[in-house]
Amino acid sequence: SSRLSVSKRFGVSIEEAYKYMPMYGKTHTEENRKIFALTHFGKSPGKNSGFGFSGAYKGFNFRSSYELSFLIDILKYDIIIEDAESRFNIPYKLNNKNRTYRPDFLINKNILIEIKPQKLTNSDENIAKFEAANKFCEQNNLKFVILTEKDLTLIKKQDIINMYKNKEIILFKNTLKRLGLNEW
Repeated sequence: SSRLSVSKRFGVSIEEAYKYMPMYGKTHTEENRKIFALTHFGKSPGKNSGFGFSGAYKGFNFRSSYELSFLIDILKYDIIIEDAESRFNIPYKLNNKNRTYRPDFLINKNILIEIKPQKLTNSDENIAKFEAANKFCEQNNLKFVILTEKDLTLIKKQDIINMYKNKEIILFKNTLKRLGLNEW
C-alpha cells in the first residue's frame, strides 16, 4: 500500500523525525480543535482543488479528499501541524498580475506542505506558486514540500461517508451535497 512517504521526503524515518518535534506525544485540546475547525468554516474550495470535498477533521480544515487523506495519516504521529493558509501569504506573479499563494499546512514550524493532484502540478499557475514558495522558504529557513496522490494513502468515498456517520469528521454543505448526504 502507498504510505505517506515522510521518511523519503525528509530523509529520515517517521519515528526519528517526529521524536524531535515539540508536540511529539502530545495532542491539542478538544477546545482548540473546535476553534481550529471553525477558523475557515464554510470557505469554498478553490478551482480544481481536489474535487471540492471540504470539512474539518480533528480540528483541522481540509479542502480536498487529498488533504483529508494527509490529515488522517499525519495526525497519527501527534506532531505540530498548523493551517498555513491563514498564516502565510506568499506573493507571486502570473501573467503580469500580482497574486498571493497560501500553502496548505505547516509542519514542525519549518516545513510548508502543499497537497495537489499530480495532474495540476505542472500548470503555469502552480509552477509560479511553487517557485515563489521555494524562494520564500529559502529566505525564511523553511522547507517546501509538494505532496501528490502518489505520496498519500487516499481515502475512499465510502470511508468519508462512514466517518461522517460516525461523527469523526464535519463535512461542509458542498461536500454533503456531492456525497448525496443532504438528508442528514
